[in-house]
Amino acid sequence: MTLTTDPRSDGVQAALIKAHLRLCAVGMSPPRPLTKTQLMIKAGNLTGLKYKRTEITQAIADLQTIVDKHRAIEDEIIY
Repeated sequence: MTLTTDPRSDGVQAALIKAHLRLCAVGMSPPRPLTKTQLMIKAGNLTGLKYKRTEITQAIADLQTIVDKHRAIEDEIIY
């Protein structure tokens, strides 16, 4: 289990946005205040890339690398 000290960190934000994008990828609509375009903009802010609405799978893969990197850093801190 990973301990997170700051829920606003890039790793946590990437995990949440990735979860929303995965739901959008299978056909569900995003939460009320967000649109697919806004989710892609948020993903782009974290990754530093610009995504179109149709590039959901690429954004998910890029966000997964951020989550993995963040998890590795936290594992080093804990142990």
